[in-house]
Amino acid sequence: MVPLVLSLALVVAACMSGASIVNFVDLPSLIVVAGLTTTGLFAAHRKPFSLIWNGLRGKAGPEELKQLEHIAQTGNRLSIGSGWVGFIIGATQMLIGVEDFSVIQPASAVLILTILYGHTLSVMFWIPLEQYSKSASRHE
Repeated sequence: MVPLVLSLALVVAACMSGASIVNFVDLPSLIVVAGLTTTGLFAAHRKPFSLIWNGLRGKAGPEELKQLEHIAQTGNRLSIGSGWVGFIIGATQMLIGVEDFSVIQPASAVLILTILYGHTLSVMFWIPLEQYSKSASRHE
């Protein structure tokens, strides 16, 4: 838990070093990444969030830890892929509204921030979860 909080603090500090943290919050981008990742997990795995919850609380058995490892790998791929889907959505919106700057600005936020959100989710949650499940299953 401490590494996760430290990582989050470092990301927030880096974002605030040149601008306000508010500039890095975009609801449509969050919806794209969180929505696609969540629906993809439900499509690929049975009860993914209950397995994640049990694994994080240390209440997962050997078989559940193996499933948790697969869920983390899927979540990793989905979060990064969702970021790139958002990039394409933002680029399309920018090209459609190339004449109108009021359209380009929010579209550029979707274009850039979805990639940031997807990779941040991958690095700060899915990769550590996969490593945790591998390590815990070796000790079982």
